[in-house]
Amino acid sequence: MRKIKRAQILLAANADWGDEAIAAPLAVVITAHLLITTLGAMLFTLSGKTAMMVPPW
Repeated sequence: MRKIKRAQILLAANADWGDEAIAAPLAVVITAHLLITTLGAMLFTLSGKTAMMVPPW
């Protein structure tokens, strides 16, 4: 969670540079996406199902 907070702060600081204003929220969303997908895959694996059952988000 600390990495996400740090990324948000860094990206917010860069938001004044035009395109960064679009890239910043996008990067945070992608990071959150990867975390959720990874956690989902781990839960599926632990519950005895194969990782292939995880929807490809």
